[in-house]
Amino acid sequence: MRTRLLALLAVLLLAGCGIPAESTPRVIPADSASPNGSPSTPSSSPVRGPQQQVKIYFVQDKQIVPVLRLVTRSPSPNALLGALLNGPDEREKAEGFRSVASGAFAKASADQRRPPTPGPVTVKLPPADANGEQLPTDQILGYAQIVLTLTADDNVTGVIFVRDKQQIQVPRANSNSALSPEGQPVTAGDYSSLLKEAPK
Repeated sequence: MRTRLLALLAVLLLAGCGIPAESTPRVIPADSASPNGSPSTPSSSPVRGPQQQVKIYFVQDKQIVPVLRLVTRSPSPNALLGALLNGPDEREKAEGFRSVASGAFAKASADQRRPPTPGPVTVKLPPADANGEQLPTDQILGYAQIVLTLTADDNVTGVIFVRDKQQIQVPRANSNSALSPEGQPVTAGDYSSLLKEAPK
């Protein structure tokens, strides 16, 4: 009699808790909930920030051609320069793209921040290396790659090249004067004759 009363009391308590009874056992997947009862999130899920397409300028058949790259939104000039100096990827190489923005330019660095309003950015070049001198044509192509890549950003109007804390004059393609004017930045217009827009 006492056993029956205890069994009846247990049934009443379960009914009062609102937990429906099931006639057969059910398996609950271990990954369906975290220890605190909330749905679990896989720790391996990649977290991606906002991204945008930018133009990186490489050489193809002695002309400068833009290649689209996906990068972090609003990249710094230094990040864009780094993408350029890393050179074309394997697919781009197979399509005939190359970069001469290396050698004397390999250790170059640019401003870490975009100009808040349209203006020039500064690119610092490493000290001149007599053993690493490039041919004049390649020098022009290298400067063109850097200037066109950085000025593809609407907030960058030109590039000032500095070596040993002094602004230097650099070769241009679109002028009777071979070197840029002293104290002036070089612009995309100085190299437009080398530019070949990629077919759409």
